[in-house]
Amino acid sequence: MQELNCFAYVEDEPSAALIRRLVRFHNSTGKAAARLVLNPGFPANMRGYGPIKAKMDAICKMAAANLCVMVLTDLDTVKCAPELIRNWTPLGQNVSTLSHRMWFRIAVREVESWLIADREALAAFLNVAPANLNATPDNLPDPKQHLLNTIRTKCRANKYREMLPTRHASIGVNYNPMLVEFIEKHWDPGRAVDNSDSLRRALNALALLE
Repeated sequence: MQELNCFAYVEDEPSAALIRRLVRFHNSTGKAAARLVLNPGFPANMRGYGPIKAKMDAICKMAAANLCVMVLTDLDTVKCAPELIRNWTPLGQNVSTLSHRMWFRIAVREVESWLIADREALAAFLNVAPANLNATPDNLPDPKQHLLNTIRTKCRANKYREMLPTRHASIGVNYNPMLVEFIEKHWDPGRAVDNSDSLRRALNALALLE
C-alpha cells in the first residue's frame, strides 16, 4: 500500500491526539487507498484557531504543491462549516474545490462533541452514568461547556475537579491531559461516528486522501 506523509495543524493538544488516533484508525481499516504517516513534529499545536487561519494561504499552497496537509478546527459560533471554509481559504473555496491532498475538517461545534459521541466510553472514563452525556453532541451549542458541567455536577475525584476552570481560565490544569488520556486509551472513532455526523464526514474524507 502507498504511504502518504502528512503535515497537520490543530488548535490544541486534544485535537492533536484526535488526529493521531484518527490516523491510526484509518490505517487499521484496510480499506484506504493510502497509509497515512504523520511527519515528525506533527500535528503542530498552533494554540488557537487564529494562527491556523493566518497560515491557511501557506497551507493551501502546500496542498497545491502535492503535499498532504490536515487541518482540524472547531466550528465554534460560525453558522456552518462551508462558511468557515470560505472565510479561511484564500479563494473562498468549498470542500469540493480544495486540493485532493488537503483534509480540512471542522468539528461541530467543538472537538469535545466527537469525544462525547463515544458516550459509553467517556461515561466510564468519568465514572458517571451515560445518561449524563448528550446523545446527539453535534446539536450542542457548546460541547465543552456541556462536558464541564457534567464534570462539575457529577465528578468528585480530584483528577476530574482539576479539569474545571479556576479564576479567569477557560479550562482547568488537568483538562487537556485528561482528554488526551481518554483519546489515546479509550476513545473509539468507530463507535463515535454513530453519534456524530461531522466525525463521520471527517473519517470519510480521510479515506479519500491519496
